Amino acid sequence: MVKWIDQTYKVKKVNILGWSWGTITTSWFAAKYPELVNRLVLLSPIYHGFGVPAPTKNYQPFDLKSTEDDFPKIAGTDQVDFNKIDKRVVNTYLQEVQAVDGAGSPNGGRKDLSQDRSVALFDPTRLTMPVLVIGGTDDPYIDWNKDIPYVFSSLPNPVKKLVKMDDAKHALMLEKNYYQAFQKDVIEFLQ
Repeated sequence: MVKWIDQTYKVKKVNILGWSWGTITTSWFAAKYPELVNRLVLLSPIYHGFGVPAPTKNYQPFDLKSTEDDFPKIAGTDQVDFNKIDKRVVNTYLQEVQAVDGAGSPNGGRKDLSQDRSVALFDPTRLTMPVLVIGGTDDPYIDWNKDIPYVFSSLPNPVKKLVKMDDAKHALMLEKNYYQAFQKDVIEFLQ
């Protein structure tokens, strides 16, 4: 895809943003092809395996409940808190995910994530381009005490930025209190 972009638009390097499991795949790509990546944004990065049983099938059926789990909830319930995220955004997101994954989704990413907690899923020392690491303090997949400080300090390029959004969840780029700050931080970093 990057080569196609270069051929079509004459762009030698691209900016790449990875979210969630996408931070692992974009990090693999950026480490393997640093000459093609201008800047890298790791949004809600997952660094270690979750230490859960690996899926036994190649595909997983669509699960609306697990898709909703990335959104902020009303305290003590499983209900999405529409004071923190617009109902239209949630409904559109869920419709699009169901349209793409309604018949099931490949389990390759889930197999990566199921590895032991001691397994690092990417090597930050190989990310030689400028990197923005951005995440929310209420993101259940982020370890702000261990993983993020290690990842950030291991990045070799001195052009790097860490943004920690208090109380934001895994899909902070969609949350009412954070989407504008997220956009501003990403655009400033990419410029």
